[in-house]
Amino acid sequence: YIYAVAFLTLWNLCNIIEIIAFNGSLLSNITNYLVGREGAYGNTMGLGFTRIGGFVGEPSLYAYVTLPAFGYVMGKSITDIKYKKKWYMLALLFLFGLIISFSTSGFASIIIFMTIYSLYNIKRKIYIYMILFLIVIIVMGAIFFGEYLNAFIQYNMAKITLGQGSFAIRIWSVKHNLILFLKYPFLGIGIGSGGALGGIVTVLTNIGIIGMGFLFFSFRGVFPIYSK
Repeated sequence: YIYAVAFLTLWNLCNIIEIIAFNGSLLSNITNYLVGREGAYGNTMGLGFTRIGGFVGEPSLYAYVTLPAFGYVMGKSITDIKYKKKWYMLALLFLFGLIISFSTSGFASIIIFMTIYSLYNIKRKIYIYMILFLIVIIVMGAIFFGEYLNAFIQYNMAKITLGQGSFAIRIWSVKHNLILFLKYPFLGIGIGSGGALGGIVTVLTNIGIIGMGFLFFSFRGVFPIYSK
């Protein structure tokens, strides 16, 4: 799974470099040929640039498959000392992939994840490096792509305040799944029986409180709190 996400990320990076630097479309055409005409491109949101889907179509779907991989490699960088450089490089790769996806939910999830991570690892160098990396990307983006960044912010504010785009259906899906969770709070409704446009709500609704307890227990080995 981790290496599949790494391949997907590298493909997207090469794809966007081809579009920006060479104004080419070879990788996009290959993607569309393999998975359909909407495989390569996500919603451009009328901002004047292309969001890369890369086999998953909607860039937010890329964020959904990459965020668990990002969390995993960050955890492995703590527990697997022998290969920590490999996990650090994968973490940076996934982080950069999430940035170029321009996924609002991906950005929000990264902020939440790094906030939780900082509670246990504020003194760790990798955390400082990640923050510096994000700051550099944001500053460079503001300098060179300020117009796009402003349009992106305005678009997301419109989604929230005016209900445009996918915001309304996302909120509805979360509300619907939370209602199901309240009906079956302990065991959930079963894996694959329902899905909200929000990862935590989907997992909670599918496996319930008891399932979440087992899930946390199974991942205890990579929790930062168990590290020195």
